[in-house]
Amino acid sequence: MTPLHAWTEDEADPSLAWITKPPKALARQDWKLATGYPSASWVPADLVFDLAKDKGEKLADVIPTAVYLLVVSERLAALLQRESGARWETFPVKLRRERKVLDAPYVLANLLDIAPCVDLGRSDFEPNAFIPGEVDFFRRLVLDPERVPRDRKIFRMKEQPRTILVREDLIATLRDAGCTGMSFIPAEQIGPDFR
Repeated sequence: MTPLHAWTEDEADPSLAWITKPPKALARQDWKLATGYPSASWVPADLVFDLAKDKGEKLADVIPTAVYLLVVSERLAALLQRESGARWETFPVKLRRERKVLDAPYVLANLLDIAPCVDLGRSDFEPNAFIPGEVDFFRRLVLDPERVPRDRKIFRMKEQPRTILVREDLIATLRDAGCTGMSFIPAEQIGPDFR
């Protein structure tokens, strides 16, 4: 099995701009975009994300968020659509800092591909108390190599859809392209501290 890594925010660079809350226009439906639900029928056309006042100002290809949403540059969205083998929805968005809308081409990206790939018998986890069949957090994650999709380089774990797994070859493509704002940790290192 090709090694997999979990996609996460670049928390090491304090100069990066962050989004810490979803726009009010998503009206408590943002969880759908964080878990891979098809959302084209309800996402409004004029989404504006406010950049956090207490974070940095540098715009990266991925704007780190505290709400599990993927806000990415148009350049990165095109690269992911072309190279990942996965299905995506993208919605143009605006970024705003201190009431000023920035002239920066970003999209809200919704990764639709979800795969059941966890070896539940060998993993150690806390079940989600509200959603049967989903995991709240892992103490130890073990993937089932027979269930990992071979035709996709990026996908969500069905057992924890907010977690996105990425193959090493796609990570290399993203790094070669100079993409910024994201970080990757080996899947086997996912534990209770992983958000």
